[in-house]
Amino acid sequence: MTQSQAQAQDLHPYHDCLTGLVNQIVAPHAPTELLWSECKLYAFKNPKDLVFYQPKILSMSDEISRFSGIKASHSEFSTEPELKAYLHAHLDAGRSIICLVDTFNLPFCRTFQTQHAAHWLSVTGYREGHYQLFDHYYQFQGEMEEGQFHECMLVVTTNMEFEKAHCYTIDAQGFSRPSVDQYKQAIADNLTALTGDSAVGQPIDDPIITEELIIVAQGLSVFDVALEKLAAVEESAEHQVILNIMSNNFKGMASSRFLFSEFLEAVDAGALEQRTELSAHLKQLAQDYLIYSNLCLKAMFDRVKSLKSLRPRLERLKEQEVTLILLLDEYHRAITA
Repeated sequence: MTQSQAQAQDLHPYHDCLTGLVNQIVAPHAPTELLWSECKLYAFKNPKDLVFYQPKILSMSDEISRFSGIKASHSEFSTEPELKAYLHAHLDAGRSIICLVDTFNLPFCRTFQTQHAAHWLSVTGYREGHYQLFDHYYQFQGEMEEGQFHECMLVVTTNMEFEKAHCYTIDAQGFSRPSVDQYKQAIADNLTALTGDSAVGQPIDDPIITEELIIVAQGLSVFDVALEKLAAVEESAEHQVILNIMSNNFKGMASSRFLFSEFLEAVDAGALEQRTELSAHLKQLAQDYLIYSNLCLKAMFDRVKSLKSLRPRLERLKEQEVTLILLLDEYHRAITA
């Protein structure tokens, strides 16, 4: 396997492995800050009674296509021949493919041969029995032998809870800028979700997720669920699992708040003063979610010391979300008056 480092300036601090790859593919055709319009709050539970926290329930493909005209197509595979045929067909047509892999089998990942973890990277070409790969998150460009890469994809069905291997292709040729009315609709949808509970009790509908996940809280009540889980951490034998979920999920909250601030700034709907205040609050909130994520990670190893700071910080995050709702409502009123 040969490798080289990707350009460091390509790494956006608030994009994860999937959204970063989407941006990489879409960037030549469209302003990528217009893709990410979801800024909500949900908690959902799996059959093992583990709780997860997310800023959206829309799939990636639905979110980026909703207002943009971009088409994201999902495909799944059970066997190597059908996976190989799919990859080669799209590469021959000049399209990159976003692929779900297990980092246990990727030498350039920090969890190589130590931990199984789901991860997204893109296949950008094929040459002499090797796929050309690009990984936004790990800033990697290189190649991997064809059969070895197929194994990286198909192994998610045995080492993790996926029934099949998964891929996305993205067609950004039909991009159109969201209208001001669509922009206002996106803001209204976020405001409604942050202040409502209509999704509670519903299952998560995502083509990648196979286990049954039920939404148990929406909006500010998500913090009540998180505080309850946090109170039980000291007595739980699964404290590292719970804190690791919180760390990963609150990092996702940070990303959604920052990316939503970029979405807000990309369209001129008036009320510049209110938008500026809202955007600044979102950026600060993103930073505070990131700090909380790091503290959860730290608490996995010195939980008695670090747990003391988690509860008051979580309560402050709830207060900041209350402020976000107020600012979002003020901005929405200003641009729809």
